Amino acid sequence: MTRTLKALGVARSGYYTWRRKGGMARRAREDAELMRRILAIHRESGGVYGAPRIWAGLRILYGVRCSRKRVARLMRLAGIAGVRRGRVRGLTRRDAGKEPYPDLVRRQYAAEAPNRLWVADLTQHPTDEGWLYLASVVDAFSRRVVGWSMGERATADLVVDALNMAVLRRKPQAQLIHHSDHGAQYTSLAFTRRLEETGIMGSMGTVGDALDNALAESLYASLQVELLDRRRWRTRDELKLAIFEYIEVFYNRRRRHSALGYLSPEEFERRWEAERESMEEAALTKRWPVHKIGASPRLWGGNGSPWPTNWPTPSFTAGSEPPSSPGSTAWMRGSASPTGSPGSSWCRRRRCARSWSACGCHCPFAIRSGLSAFSAISM
Repeated sequence: MTRTLKALGVARSGYYTWRRKGGMARRAREDAELMRRILAIHRESGGVYGAPRIWAGLRILYGVRCSRKRVARLMRLAGIAGVRRGRVRGLTRRDAGKEPYPDLVRRQYAAEAPNRLWVADLTQHPTDEGWLYLASVVDAFSRRVVGWSMGERATADLVVDALNMAVLRRKPQAQLIHHSDHGAQYTSLAFTRRLEETGIMGSMGTVGDALDNALAESLYASLQVELLDRRRWRTRDELKLAIFEYIEVFYNRRRRHSALGYLSPEEFERRWEAERESMEEAALTKRWPVHKIGASPRLWGGNGSPWPTNWPTPSFTAGSEPPSSPGSTAWMRGSASPTGSPGSSWCRRRRCARSWSACGCHCPFAIRSGLSAFSAISM
């Protein structure tokens, strides 16, 4: 052993320290495990993700905390990398005889909720059969592609079909802005008439300035580098199928967007919806103290009746009736006095009465005695 170590130029102390630690240093073991997960995320993205998105995926999917430079170093060792963007060819052809819409966006692409601002654009890509054109509509709130259409020619029908898909999917309400460039398709009579029919406000940026429609251009830049330029496309149908899969399966549902905190558009909207519902519940809690201790105010009057159908209906003294809607709070304040057992009355306490031995209820607004069904309101 001594001769072998001397031939390899390894100190005896270093060799035995290596053996004592199990043959591999802790850092090396962590790198090996990290490399396995990096390769898995890179493979699932179709070889698209670079170090920033893989770093975010490690944190979100596996809860791994490490530096972005460490991820980049391990990717270099593995011989993998994300795709790089090239130059994108423009397609905008303006019709000088058409009056454009005013610019209602002014490069302010931050929307406070879904269906407040849509951005649209056209792109093209060659196949062995000829050009394939793609029109898309993106919701600025979540970067989700809500409408798209593909065809052999860049006509007004193409952008109208993309808009129709977006309207059918999202069913937008009032105060929605549709922002695009000055392309002849977006100033055509068919498209402007469709905007008027749906009640959507049109908006257009300045001429020859990609920054005025940067959000829509961002989609095509990603599409170009992550899909279109990576191989040769023989037929239009082959490219159509690939674009459909990229948009509906990858981009909307799985692709991590840096502008969304490295969440996918679908996950971003899902979390926003959950937060909105939580805020609504909090607003109801402020109006309905009963909700703080577990009884949902939606139980009362949800089906047009003041009481749930599977609970016994209490009887009230003359001149005192149950509330007809959740907005009535007289019964909460103890003004109504139900009958059904001697000495029964409404609980007048504002806080939970679990520790109140004189009252068997679990809610300050339950009946004190006589109607046991009301004595354990809990969701």
